[in-house]
Amino acid sequence: MTELDNLLEDNYQAIKDPECKQAILDFLDGNESLKGLPLSFIKKFTKVSHNLLTSDPFSLQNYLEKLYNMNIDGVHEVKNFQGNDFNYLQLISMASHLHGYAAAIASQIFKDSQELLWAKRCYTSNRTSARLLKGYNPRYSAYTYGFAGSISKSIYDLTNNELWLHRWYQSKLMSAELAEDIDVTHSAYCYSIAGKASMILYEKHHDTNWGLRCYEHYLQSAEISLETNKKHAAHAYSFAGNAAMELFNHLGDTVWGRLWYESYMSSGEFSLDTEIIHCYNSFRIAGNAARDIYKKTEEIEWAKKWFFALFKSADLSIDVNLRHSINGYSISGDIAEEIFSKTGKTSWAEHMYSSHLKAAELCHQSNPKHSAHQYSYAGNAAKLMAIKSRDDQWIKDTIFCYEKFLDFYTNNNNTRVHNVIKRIRSDVYQLNLALEDPEVPLKVDHHHS
Repeated sequence: MTELDNLLEDNYQAIKDPECKQAILDFLDGNESLKGLPLSFIKKFTKVSHNLLTSDPFSLQNYLEKLYNMNIDGVHEVKNFQGNDFNYLQLISMASHLHGYAAAIASQIFKDSQELLWAKRCYTSNRTSARLLKGYNPRYSAYTYGFAGSISKSIYDLTNNELWLHRWYQSKLMSAELAEDIDVTHSAYCYSIAGKASMILYEKHHDTNWGLRCYEHYLQSAEISLETNKKHAAHAYSFAGNAAMELFNHLGDTVWGRLWYESYMSSGEFSLDTEIIHCYNSFRIAGNAARDIYKKTEEIEWAKKWFFALFKSADLSIDVNLRHSINGYSISGDIAEEIFSKTGKTSWAEHMYSSHLKAAELCHQSNPKHSAHQYSYAGNAAKLMAIKSRDDQWIKDTIFCYEKFLDFYTNNNNTRVHNVIKRIRSDVYQLNLALEDPEVPLKVDHHHS
């Protein structure tokens, strides 16, 4: 025993002597329990055996159940210890680590066998280990609660038993809270997992409390990682936005619509320099939130937010998703027209013009027909500005856009748009006259092709 004890002492932090591995295997061959052995030996033997499990799990394949039981034996020895060699905190720490080692062994057996008994033992040991050191070693406790959460999720996946879904949630949330001031990356990750579990529970029961928890956990995950991992923050904001969207659709409360919008705007802003696809999609979804609030409230400010979010999405996607960009500009133009019709402010006619013009220019080669119609919508906006200002440049812009529309249908005759072509030709004639003679009146009527 003295030789083994010395080997354990020398290899306590990591196994470096080849004979130490064999000595452990020999001890496992010759012994069934650790009961009655000195606590100092139990501490060293279980620690070094754990090192071996980590570095060479295959070598322990035939001893895993025995080693698991030996760690549980060690827990009982700690509970019954009467001496003065270890103080209370040392005993608590020892019991916690023995449970942790037992959990690692149970996890390995579960991986090999897929027997639920071992998964449940892994959870119990991890949870006990984490709880024992919660007030003394929050870093260790945080990670161990995380392990308890992960095995809970595995059990839930196998059983569909909601009890394990709740345990997954509770363990990851505890891990997140304990690690917040210690390891922000770990904490942010665990808050996100708690958010994911909350959403599953919300979808099962449509209990708004779970939807609220989902939103809050993802928001917390985003906010604590802003300085260290903007990419993670951006994604967490989008998941918070998804939770807010679900609650808005379920409750009809515009407060949740606003949080949906704000979360996705934040997601877009914080992914601007890291993930352009995620970025422009986030602004698009923020626009969807503003759209739905506008349709519910008819508050023009939400229509404006809808426009700016969608226009920004279109701007950002030009070089990576041309179709998305064209569609975004086109819809932005329609939104600007809606706002102009409600407010009469010429700035929105200008927004309508620039949006449809961008869409027209971008799809000139890929979709000439769509481009032609976008030019006509831009022409309608330019005509509104020409009528308001009687500015020659706006008259010229209107003519340019309308002629682009007419050019397409000169080569692609279509009787379905015959009346539209006729009206636009009449407008072009009238506009050219107005350029030559400022006294010629401009028509106020306005049409879409």
